[in-house]
Amino acid sequence: MAVADGLGGAAFGELASMLALRTGWELSEKAFKWNFHLSENELVELEQGMKVYMELIHRRIQEEARSNGAFQGMGTTLTGVLTMGKDAMIVHVGDSRAYLFREGTLRRLTKDQTLAESMVAIGLIASVDDAAKRFRNTLVSCLGGNLHELEVETNHILMQDGDLLMLCTDGLTDMVSESGIAAILAHPATAQTHCQELIDAALAGGGRDNVTVAIGQYSIVNAA
Repeated sequence: MAVADGLGGAAFGELASMLALRTGWELSEKAFKWNFHLSENELVELEQGMKVYMELIHRRIQEEARSNGAFQGMGTTLTGVLTMGKDAMIVHVGDSRAYLFREGTLRRLTKDQTLAESMVAIGLIASVDDAAKRFRNTLVSCLGGNLHELEVETNHILMQDGDLLMLCTDGLTDMVSESGIAAILAHPATAQTHCQELIDAALAGGGRDNVTVAIGQYSIVNAA
């Protein structure tokens, strides 16, 4: 699964997000060993490979921007997950998010790569809520764009029977609290129904941005 969110206010963000997803698919379609159990070495190779692919996607978008002056500055977030058996590897750039919902508890698996989060990390402010809105919405890493440094975050987790893995853009998390998201995911429903309920909640909360949600429901036989 993957979600990409073109940079708000930047030129051709929709094109950048489309390029990110299409290029990622083209790179990964035949690149990975689709095993049901990965060794430690294979996990390291997978993590390194996903980081390399994010770099390649980054360059692809920048090359497209250089080919046409109208595209200058276009960029996108990208958060994706690759699951093989119980192993899930998350790769992340920007401020779209990945969450794990397990046994009634929602846990965020990614860090927003924003100026506000950087200010918290170096102790300038106590929490993101203390930052001005413009700092909370200013990315310090994205694919494409005008930033020179690319920060690629990865996270490996082992899935359990009944887990829900959710990827979403900030159009959801800016409008619906994490407790509100957890409440929606807590009742039994299909992934499609959960996605629609979350989108409806974001729209009811103001819907100030595009809302994208992807959910995977995991059924693992002999999970123990």
